[in-house]
Amino acid sequence: LNWRSYHQWQKSHEDFGLLLLFYTTLLGFVQGSFAMLPWGILLQLGDPFVGSPLRSLFRNGGPPVNQVMGPWTRLHYMNIAFRRVMSHWFSGLHHLPMGSNAEKDYNAFFENARSRIPAENLLEWDMKKNTWEELCAFVGTAQLPDGRCPYSGKLPRVVNALNFERDFPVAFVLALVVQLLAHYANWRIY
Repeated sequence: LNWRSYHQWQKSHEDFGLLLLFYTTLLGFVQGSFAMLPWGILLQLGDPFVGSPLRSLFRNGGPPVNQVMGPWTRLHYMNIAFRRVMSHWFSGLHHLPMGSNAEKDYNAFFENARSRIPAENLLEWDMKKNTWEELCAFVGTAQLPDGRCPYSGKLPRVVNALNFERDFPVAFVLALVVQLLAHYANWRIY
């Protein structure tokens, strides 16, 4: 569930805050191009002309966008999901302990979860200590034929910013060009 004390979490939050602000401001500006006019409808209309990746995604439920993401899927995902994420983060739909009771609220949040979740459904996870094998055992994932977890050891440490942009750079750059063109079109129309 939670592997950090309140003070460790607070330091991590403060260290990551400026990067998060830069990231959300940059991508928020780029995403704003699709919010001015209903450009997102063109993704649906144009889907058959680019091989129907959205139709396939909607019908098959995958592949997951964190595994495969072409430019068309990225445009759709950013048009839909990014707005939802930003609304969630910045419209009060999150748990961010602040003020004089912050530490108490932080600890109460996790204690509340521990009291409500049956022990067999609760994993107290420490990113620095726990392993793939423990995660596989808890989740009950499909094992390899010999019964082992498909991965082993500790989970790798990764940078938690611009993940999709680093994992799918071609999709990011092509989608960025389209979104900047939409900004230009919005400017010319208005």
